[in-house]
Amino acid sequence: MARLLFISDVGYNADRSDPAVNTLKDIAEEAAIETGKISTKKLVRWINQVGLRKVDTVLPTERYRQLMAPLLDRNED
Repeated sequence: MARLLFISDVGYNADRSDPAVNTLKDIAEEAAIETGKISTKKLVRWINQVGLRKVDTVLPTERYRQLMAPLLDRNED
C-alpha cells in the first residue's frame, strides 16, 4: 500500500504539467475501494489485474526514471 501511496503522490504532484500521470493521484483510494476490507490477497490481486496496467500505461519505466532523477540527485547531496 505504501507504494500505491507513493504513486498517488507522484500523480498528485504531476498536476497540470502531466495530465496522464495526474490520473494516478487516486490510485491508492481506488485500490482501497475496490478491495473493500483490508485483505492483502485482494489488494495484491487488484494490483496485478488493474493497478500495474494503469501505472504502466501512463508512467512507463523511462518516464518514471525522468520524474525520479531530480529526487535522486537531491538525495546524493
